[in-house]
Amino acid sequence: ARVSPVMPLLVIFFMSYLVGSVFMVIYETAIDTIFLCFLIDEESNADGNMFASDSLLKVIGKYEKNSQQIAAANEDAVGLKEPLLDAETLQQKATY
Repeated sequence: ARVSPVMPLLVIFFMSYLVGSVFMVIYETAIDTIFLCFLIDEESNADGNMFASDSLLKVIGKYEKNSQQIAAANEDAVGLKEPLLDAETLQQKATY
C-alpha cells in the first residue's frame, strides 16, 4: 500500500508555523519590555545615572537624531489622523 506524504507534511507545516509564531510573540514582548524598562530608567534617573547597559545606550543614541526629527515633524500634527513623518519615510530619506 502506498502512503501519501501530504498529511504528515501539512501537520509538520502547521506545527512549525505555530512554534514560529509563538516564538515571535515572545520575542516581541521581550523587546517591548526592554524598551519600556529603558524609558522608565530614563525618566527615573534623569540625572544621567542610568542602569541601562552601554550597548543599549549606544543603540538608542544612534537613532536619537532621527527620533527628534520625527517628533518635531509630528508636533504640529497632533489633530491629524496620520503623522506627517514616520520612521520609514525618514529611513528612505537618510543617506549613509
